Amino acid sequence: NEAAARAFPDRPVVGHLHGTELLMLEAIAEGPPSRWMHARDWAERMRRWAGACDRLLVLSPDALRRVPELLGVAPERLVWAPNGFDPELFDRRSADPAADRRLWRRWLVDSPQGWDRSGVPGSVAYRPEQLEPFESDAPVLLYVGRFTEVKRIPLLIRAYAVAAERFDRRAPLVVLGGYPGEWEGAHPLEVVRELAPERARDVFLAGWRGHDELPLALHASDVLVLASVHEQFGQVIVEAMACGLPVIAVDAYGPATIVDPGETGWLVEPDDEAKLAEALVEAVNDRERRVTMGAAAYRASRSRYAWPALAEGLAEVYEAVVRGSAPTINTSSVRGPCTPSTRSSSMSDVAEGPEMKVTGRPAERTPSTSTDTASGIPPTT
Repeated sequence: NEAAARAFPDRPVVGHLHGTELLMLEAIAEGPPSRWMHARDWAERMRRWAGACDRLLVLSPDALRRVPELLGVAPERLVWAPNGFDPELFDRRSADPAADRRLWRRWLVDSPQGWDRSGVPGSVAYRPEQLEPFESDAPVLLYVGRFTEVKRIPLLIRAYAVAAERFDRRAPLVVLGGYPGEWEGAHPLEVVRELAPERARDVFLAGWRGHDELPLALHASDVLVLASVHEQFGQVIVEAMACGLPVIAVDAYGPATIVDPGETGWLVEPDDEAKLAEALVEAVNDRERRVTMGAAAYRASRSRYAWPALAEGLAEVYEAVVRGSAPTINTSSVRGPCTPSTRSSSMSDVAEGPEMKVTGRPAERTPSTSTDTASGIPPTT
């Protein structure tokens, strides 16, 4: 923002918040980490950057609530503008069990990328006979993400081990992700080894894959599972829904906005291992409900988060700033700001158009430049 203001002092600025900044500001308010000497200076700089924006775009209704206090930005200058996905890359595919089995054979046996504490890709590999659960018509549960503490992978694995005792068939859990050598807390492989073999034998570490390969994993899976407690948006959730997968996630932050419980997936309380296990059992054992939710998730993702649906709304935000007038986006069919405790779980309030919650009137200035208020943020997990 500083660079934009210096280069174009008479032009309005549209800023984009990704959410991690808010978590960092909250941590600083509670007492910054001792190793971060300039935390309060960074926070003040963030407030100045945000204050210079004529419009500040945020990813969720939860952020709409938190930003005024954390950044001192007036609510009328905030716009709820969620991330989108490419509908040509993420879409449903005709069922092909043979292709799915070949994919898991390639990723887990022939060309494995799973890694142990050594951080070496391929240091975790599986034998062909271990892939027996993939040979049946049982659903494949998929986790996608990094191995950081907030993702709660140990909790997910333990909940899966509890749930597996009640599955009506063996249903594998594939843990996809974890940048090689990067993890916090217990390594997922250690958690698996601490459990009784019969309870965790069907947990598979598939390693790190490029984003371009993610559709392959989603097409070969049946349910996405995330236990993350601080997911500011949840990009992989909308991408999974776009491929027709229902989602199990935590009832907080971004996932609480994206997932309609009972319609497109399941929401459980943060850090509730028992409730997470119950959701896993239902997802595995109730095929009809799983398929119905997957179809609803597909429809919801395309109406709310596909880039063609969002682009028009984003363009109107920028045009409104340029005009110096209030945006004219129709929000009558859009779910407004909400929290998990007040959000409707009905699909009747799903937006059919751009999902933008816009309020207020921008300052009267001339053509805009877009900047990203996340610039200059120290690396964080």
